[in-house]
Amino acid sequence: MGRLTMLDIAFDAQTYRTYRKRLEDIAGLSVAIPEREVLRAVGDGLPASVIDQLSASRPLAAYARQIRPKGACLGQKESYVAFELAFVLALAQAVLGNAEAADQWLATPSEQLGGHRPAEVFHHDNGAAHLTVSLIRSAR
Repeated sequence: MGRLTMLDIAFDAQTYRTYRKRLEDIAGLSVAIPEREVLRAVGDGLPASVIDQLSASRPLAAYARQIRPKGACLGQKESYVAFELAFVLALAQAVLGNAEAADQWLATPSEQLGGHRPAEVFHHDNGAAHLTVSLIRSAR
């Protein structure tokens, strides 16, 4: 058996598969890439099309528009920023069932997040980590 990741432990197999498929759709990261290799693939540069995919989520559109592509692929720094958004969006879609529910969650103030909307938390240190924990709690 391979190494377990936080997502393997936190979610059932179907939710995890759905998350990886959504991540592939949003960020172009193939489900065939092992979880432990995803960050390396992100560092190699995400396709610029990830910006359009992220912009389709109203709560994340303003963040996505701040990412500036330098051609067909994003630079390393831009790829990591886009990945944080794509990761949380894909996870929210998998946990909550669909894109509309994920967008509603991102736009609704949360007690778990001190009254902030999840989409606002990306500006804070470890914002994606806080949102991941919130989604794990939602899934239980």
